[in-house]
Amino acid sequence: MCEYPHNPPVVCLMGSVLKAQEVAIKDLTCKYLIKVEKVIRPKHTYRYNKKLYLVSFKNNEILKKYKDVTMYSRSKNCKKIKTKIFKMARFNCSDFYKEIPDFDFIDYGYLKGLVHDPWTEKDQNFNCKKL
Repeated sequence: MCEYPHNPPVVCLMGSVLKAQEVAIKDLTCKYLIKVEKVIRPKHTYRYNKKLYLVSFKNNEILKKYKDVTMYSRSKNCKKIKTKIFKMARFNCSDFYKEIPDFDFIDYGYLKGLVHDPWTEKDQNFNCKKL
């Protein structure tokens, strides 16, 4: 099991599609290489620090370490995606999809909705549209 940079393991991802490729992984059909403009950690997420204290994020936070990322999607037509995208994306981790490397992104397919937190086993409401 890999450690997420925060929980629930979801970000708001803004960028440009550099490359699109068809794949066949369970219900995923497309693989995108994305040049990142912003990766935003939504507010109301949390993580644990090295001393195992809970650190809660009351505001949205821009994560700085991303340049180009891979994202998998359920898109019906890989070639027709817009050049600029803004998506709610989940980190692949804990064998969610065994065929995909850890920390690649999976497109949620919508910008707001319920996101499952694997640590608390509860669903949280997220909204990337407000950013």
